[in-house]
Amino acid sequence: MNEDSVYDFGGLKFRVLFSKWGYAPHYAEQVIDPLDGKPKLVMADPHIRHSVYIYDLENKVIQWKFKVPGSRVPNPHIAHMITDQNPITGPFWSYVVNKINASLGDIVCADMDNRLIVIDRKSNSIKHVLKINGSEWLHDIIPSVNGDGLIIDDYSSGWVRKIDFNGVVKWGFPLKQASKISTVYAIASSHVESFGGNYIVVSNSNPYGVYEISDDGKIIWSCPSNPPCMNATWLYHPHSAFRTGLAEANGNLTIIGLEGGGGIIAVDRECRPRWGFIKPHTNLLRGEYRELYRPIYHGFYETTHVFPLLNGNIGAIDWRGKYSSQVVEILGLPTKTALYWLLAWDYPVSKDWILFEPLVEIGEWDLIAIQVNNNGESIVEYEIMCSLTPHVYPDEFMSFFNKLHGNRVKPGERDLFIIDKNVYTILLFRARALDKESKITVFITQKRL
Repeated sequence: MNEDSVYDFGGLKFRVLFSKWGYAPHYAEQVIDPLDGKPKLVMADPHIRHSVYIYDLENKVIQWKFKVPGSRVPNPHIAHMITDQNPITGPFWSYVVNKINASLGDIVCADMDNRLIVIDRKSNSIKHVLKINGSEWLHDIIPSVNGDGLIIDDYSSGWVRKIDFNGVVKWGFPLKQASKISTVYAIASSHVESFGGNYIVVSNSNPYGVYEISDDGKIIWSCPSNPPCMNATWLYHPHSAFRTGLAEANGNLTIIGLEGGGGIIAVDRECRPRWGFIKPHTNLLRGEYRELYRPIYHGFYETTHVFPLLNGNIGAIDWRGKYSSQVVEILGLPTKTALYWLLAWDYPVSKDWILFEPLVEIGEWDLIAIQVNNNGESIVEYEIMCSLTPHVYPDEFMSFFNKLHGNRVKPGERDLFIIDKNVYTILLFRARALDKESKITVFITQKRL
């Protein structure tokens, strides 16, 4: 594939930014290089070249590369350029630059012996080394938002930590297959992209998950949450994520790259999908669990990274090349698409009606399918109501809705209802148990035809 050419796979349009035989970047960030003021791609290649390289987007050449030392693990999985403004890490490298013996334009990454290293691009030498105790496969390193340490994670040991500049742990918590980290930092008056935390960290597992954490190590938000919960998007081996948008009232989205089978999904604060291209997965083979990646219809195989571009678009890396991965810029999303999520996940219902919130906006979708599973020990009654109102207000809002469907589901059974040729705007779902408490899971598929 030629760089700068635009491709269309089933409505997914993208431009190839970097693709070369024998190069398999796993991570990329687009920055303005402080050494010459030009836009560059900083890439980390842990599986073929064990190197960091910098690609000049204007001249279409690899300007600089460095093979990291060591032999224990395939690294570097990430590589950050020290800049005043980095779309992944914000302005915070400038807060810590002197504390890690770095200068603008230097590279920070993990080597193959699980050490944090700072690489001097001018001399092509390592100018600072920090050994990380208890690390089995060090992945990401970013500066703290207060400039008082570093946020790091380890894939094999399964943890996220904040350390000081000598490597002493300030806090930490376990996180299975912890992978990439990004900073939540954008603020413009009352427009804030944070849901209350400072960092987004990803667990490369299934169906979890993406976590927003605060600078003192508390989990503020997650997608999906642990059951029982309302609203969840099951993620198949997410590997990277970042927050985008500067909307008010928590209207921003978290962009997630899915390693398993490829794809990108944007979820809102409630962990409901808003747009993207994803596919269902099955891991059963002859009745046994097997990890199988099956590429998505839209031409992606294994999406190891999503990242913000300087022009506001979304960049991605996918293992769709021949002996290579490809770095692309997403230009357009498929118009005919489907999103899959859960309105309820093993959620308890009692004899009183429970309204599942927020109400579901369905006006943009042609087909909505709803499957109700009764996981408990009592018969569950549920109702689906729909409305044509463009907005729902608190006062007497039930009067806006007409009952479209209702049924009773016995324990261990399920019921399916499909709205095709949709004309409605808002869907209301409520449920109750007819005897003692029960539990339900509600699957939803939304399609544009």
